[in-house]
Amino acid sequence: AINSDPKSLPTALHAADSSPFARTLVSAMANSGYFDVTRGAAWTPKFVESVDQKMCIGCGRCFKVCGRDVLELIGITEDGDIVDAFDDEAEKKVMSVKNAGNCIGCESCGKVCSKSCITHLPQAA
Repeated sequence: AINSDPKSLPTALHAADSSPFARTLVSAMANSGYFDVTRGAAWTPKFVESVDQKMCIGCGRCFKVCGRDVLELIGITEDGDIVDAFDDEAEKKVMSVKNAGNCIGCESCGKVCSKSCITHLPQAA
C-alpha cells in the first residue's frame, strides 16, 4: 500500500507581506500536520546518500514520490549479485540510488519510507 497521506513534509515559505491573509494561510498549513513550516528558520536541504538494502522491502513509495529520477528498483539474487529487477534470478527487489546528483534535498522519499531505510546528508561545502 502506498502512503497517500504523508505528514510533516518540509516546507519553506516566502511571504512577501505579513497581512492577515498571509498569516492565516501559513498557520493553516502548519496546523494541518501535512507541512513542517520552517517559520523563518534556516532550512538545510539533505540529499539522498544511500538506501539500506537489507531493510528495504522494494515497495516503490520513494520512487513514486520522487520525480527527479534519483532512485531505481533493482533485483538481488540469492548470491547477492545485482540484476535487473524483473530478471527471473532476482530473489528480492530493493531500491538503489541511481542519480544522486538529481536530488533536490526535499527528503520526500524518506518521509514516505515505512522502513526508514533512506539516508540523507547535507551537501558538503
